[in-house]
Amino acid sequence: MSIKLNDNIKINAGKPSESKYLSTGNTAYASISVANTQVPIAERYLGLTVLINTGTSNIEYWWKESVQNTGLIEKKFSSEQVIGDFITGATNLGYFEGQTGIQRLTLSGFPITPTTFDGHYYSEYNYYYADATGIIRIGSPTYGGALRRAYVDATRTKSWIYYVGTSAWILSWNDVSANVGNSIIGYTYAGAGYTQTTWLTGFQSNGSTSITGLGSLTTGNTLTIGNPIYSNKANQELKLRTIINDTPQFIKIETDDNYIRFSGATSVISATNYGSGIGVYSGQTGSNLKFRTLVPSGDTTITQKSDGKIVIYSSSNGSANALTGATNIGTGIGVYSGTTDRNLQFKTIVGSGDTTITSSGGTIIIGSTGNAGNIFTEDILVSIAAGKTFGKYENGDIIPASGKTPNQVILMSLAEALDPTITLGSSATDVIFGLSSKTVNVTFSYIINTIGASVATTILEWRRGNTGSWVNIPITTGTTSYFHAVNDSGNRFNTAVINYRYTVTDTEGASAQTTYDVTPQAYLAPTISPTYDAQNLETYETETLREIGNVSTNIDGNIISNRSLVNLLEYRIQRDDGGGYVTVASATSINALSKIITPYLDSAATSNATSISYKVQVDDEYTTTETIVPYTISLRYSSYFGYNTNTVLNGAQIVALGNNALLSSRVRTIDPVTAPASNYTYISYPASYLDLTNVIMDGASPVLGSFTKLTNVSITNFYGEAVSNIIYKSNAPAAFTDNELAFS
Repeated sequence: MSIKLNDNIKINAGKPSESKYLSTGNTAYASISVANTQVPIAERYLGLTVLINTGTSNIEYWWKESVQNTGLIEKKFSSEQVIGDFITGATNLGYFEGQTGIQRLTLSGFPITPTTFDGHYYSEYNYYYADATGIIRIGSPTYGGALRRAYVDATRTKSWIYYVGTSAWILSWNDVSANVGNSIIGYTYAGAGYTQTTWLTGFQSNGSTSITGLGSLTTGNTLTIGNPIYSNKANQELKLRTIINDTPQFIKIETDDNYIRFSGATSVISATNYGSGIGVYSGQTGSNLKFRTLVPSGDTTITQKSDGKIVIYSSSNGSANALTGATNIGTGIGVYSGTTDRNLQFKTIVGSGDTTITSSGGTIIIGSTGNAGNIFTEDILVSIAAGKTFGKYENGDIIPASGKTPNQVILMSLAEALDPTITLGSSATDVIFGLSSKTVNVTFSYIINTIGASVATTILEWRRGNTGSWVNIPITTGTTSYFHAVNDSGNRFNTAVINYRYTVTDTEGASAQTTYDVTPQAYLAPTISPTYDAQNLETYETETLREIGNVSTNIDGNIISNRSLVNLLEYRIQRDDGGGYVTVASATSINALSKIITPYLDSAATSNATSISYKVQVDDEYTTTETIVPYTISLRYSSYFGYNTNTVLNGAQIVALGNNALLSSRVRTIDPVTAPASNYTYISYPASYLDLTNVIMDGASPVLGSFTKLTNVSITNFYGEAVSNIIYKSNAPAAFTDNELAFS
């Protein structure tokens, strides 16, 4: 029969009540197979749980459905959850479906500086907003919330956008449609913000004359931008549309772990016949372009050459373009005789007397028997010793002497093609930082050095940043300067070097090339010159070392832009009193090259701060700059030293001892020390500096025993800050006379 046990059985050992839960030694089983081996089937039951070490952690297993070895499985827990409590939908970012109607806002009389916010703003074809952090987003501010188009002015430099941070529309100093993912440049102003989805006539803000909305966003044709991937959801399953390719011959779609990739060449849509006459292009069927075939007729022949050329030729002598004759140029006996059909006929040149006629290649040589032997009939191979030359020819060279006289060969040998002498530079530049249209007056010249040669070509080219292809600048061989305008309107802060290249070639093929670089002016950060002055200073304090509690600081100074085309926009005075930098004062919409920092008294630092640091951040049209080295104020509690007839002092009496010193430890030397009659000598300092370990008198004698440490006293300093102080009193009055005491 079973044994009945009382309840509340306590196991007085570090092991479970079911002995089979752990292995030998009160540890987890080393593996599933070990558990199956050590726990016999006869001792198993459904629900029996054992602890098994899997190599990385201890996990409970149990025989849930079977007590066989295969029945030992991990003990897992599950619970039912309400379907649909997690995913409620999805959003197709960037997808737009609406009407093509445009709404125009006309802003006038906006009473802020600068007044350039006045003008026309036009609605965009998408929904934009700025999130709580000021980042420009596409869609609605909250899931399923109101959709609002942005409004951008005609210059694409200013915008209206809905800002979650203020729950209203604000002005932003940038084109929000081109800066998705970047910050708005918000222009703050007083007055009620506009919160509606679209704009209505007559809304006014901050006392402006009017902000008039004209047009409607609900008129015009339906416009769709993009195609939504998200379709709907069923329970927790999001249903997304599949991207399908109906023209796989042109566009390929592939996927990997991160992307859906589209690739392929853009299909040809159509072709055009240029010029007059019969067009070759006939039409198009699908992606197949059709061209007319060229067919010869009459005496016209059409042939295709191996180099890809199609040659059209006619042998007809009745053609308007057929040769009808030739002309003898100059005086003397003409060589041209006449024309038969398109066959030009020339007279034959014959010699008479001692005149000889010879030909060499493409040359007809007319000479006399007196110098016929002085005409070279073939080219000359130069065969001379190494190191020697015949004019410009070296051993092994071929002199093209055939048909030339010795005089001609000698002159040719001594007239070598020499590279031209060239120069390239600039006489003036206007490339200051921030200039939209930079200019360079490029100057160049050449000297042809080859005897008998003249200039053939002069080429001036330019590029940017030492990269990319060279772009030709049109010049003639006679010009020596070129006024080059560089358009940086897309980025007026472009500082990439401007490269120029000048190449000159003469009629004998000699050539020279040189380059010249113009480096635009670089950005120079503004000069930031803040000043910091304590509101109050005691004699023992300095501007940068004050007593704890003296946190009031006057701040002013000035800021100067170091680039004439880069205006200052904003400055921020920031303070760190232990919790990181926070802005304590600022100025916006400066739009000037200099700014005097408005005097500001900062008294809001933590009253018991031990360190206060200040820095100034400046935004200009190009970037943000801040003071390189912050201005730091160290703050400490005072240490005191003096004399008093009392044997015990309170906090006020300790402060009254005077001789304040803002020390970082208990170490201090007083010289001279002369205690008046009946006066005890006292020294006191913050308790955090711990007890004295020694007092040396006159550099030699330890006299710590001449002092007694009294009970710590809480004092309140001149600035209202309380601190616990250690205090030592001399054992005897008038204990020291003209002595030096070094406390440590």
